[in-house]
Amino acid sequence: MLDKASDASRVVEGLRKKGLVQRKLNAEDRRRVDVIITQKGIQLLSSIEKRSKEMDRFLCNLDNEEIKILNNLLDKIRS
Repeated sequence: MLDKASDASRVVEGLRKKGLVQRKLNAEDRRRVDVIITQKGIQLLSSIEKRSKEMDRFLCNLDNEEIKILNNLLDKIRS
C-alpha cells in the first residue's frame, strides 16, 4: 500500500497531534505551510537538552572502543 503523505508530513502530523507544533498556511504563498513549535514543544526540547547534557557527562569518560561496544549492546537490546 502506498502512503501519499511524505515522511516529513507524517512526522509533522504526529508532532501536531501531540500538541508540539502547529501548522499555519503561509500568508504569502498558500501552497506552503509553516510549522511553528508550541510552548509544549519548547518545554519538551528544554527537558531533552537537560537530559542530553546529563548523558554527555556520563558518556564523556568512554573511549571510542567502549562507545562501539555500548552502541552494539543498545542495538541488541532494541532488536
